[in-house]
Amino acid sequence: MNGYVDELLCEEVRKYSHLYDSSLKDYKDAYMACNSWREIAQALGKDEIFCRQRWKYLRDRYVKAAKMIKGKSGETGDKRTIPRIVGMLGWLSKFIKHCNGEKLNEFRYLDERLVEEVKKYPHLYDSSLKDYKDAFMGCNSWREIAQALGKDETFCRQRWKYLRDRYVKAAKMMKRRSDDAGGKKIPPIVVLLDWLKKFIKHRETDSNGEKLNEFSYSSDTIVPLKLECMASDLSDNDIEQNLKKEQLTPVQETVVARISNYDEERGIDDEDMCFGKMVGRTLSKMTTRNKAHARLEISQVLFKWQMVECDSTAPK
Repeated sequence: MNGYVDELLCEEVRKYSHLYDSSLKDYKDAYMACNSWREIAQALGKDEIFCRQRWKYLRDRYVKAAKMIKGKSGETGDKRTIPRIVGMLGWLSKFIKHCNGEKLNEFRYLDERLVEEVKKYPHLYDSSLKDYKDAFMGCNSWREIAQALGKDETFCRQRWKYLRDRYVKAAKMMKRRSDDAGGKKIPPIVVLLDWLKKFIKHRETDSNGEKLNEFSYSSDTIVPLKLECMASDLSDNDIEQNLKKEQLTPVQETVVARISNYDEERGIDDEDMCFGKMVGRTLSKMTTRNKAHARLEISQVLFKWQMVECDSTAPK
């Protein structure tokens, strides 16, 4: 039964080339993708999330199987068996881009350069510094890092977060295996970011009061980005008024005041709802054209991260 559904799913996806052909202009169009997946789900009589996750699972299986076949190309024909998934998704081969050794080396070199550039700005990772939560300093630093690498600022931020999270997980795993016998292989990411170890905070106890020795990166790391995003809606008058208050940065003081006002209105402490209401009020002040563009970009960002979360829970 599953095999039949998989075949139907592959044939339906094949009708919507913008879902897999990266050369098309509409390849990253979130609205077109949503409509296409809705139609695919209706044609199969299945849930849309199921269809997305199942397609990703089948596509990844095909890529692995195709690589394996390519690696065994030296065997005689009677010894090789073509996996069913390769026969089912053979038409996808021309749309799959494989990273060769040269490309992988380029990625590693870029990661090394990014890490070295970030290391020059301690306020981006050292929570003990006074300027750690300074949104303006953080913005300027990331701009300089992006210019040094010749890459987009958003890409640099996201890539750093990815590398940092990988390091935390790898370091946590190595610490759990500290009692094992020798001969352990140290992951490259641990070697690359070993200097970050002293800036990682340890969790001493869990919810049951038992001691833990796991790594935990400070959640404050994301605060500068939050402040920067919220600050984009502030008027000059708001900032001037806040400068007269406590010795906080204008952005920090204004964000605190705004969140406090929202919490008083609603009577409950819900950070997501407060942020959503702030976004809604900001949109209401825009022109119709700007509002349409802003809604599109916000929807695309939300869609992207929703898919990341779906992918993380997809069946393997």
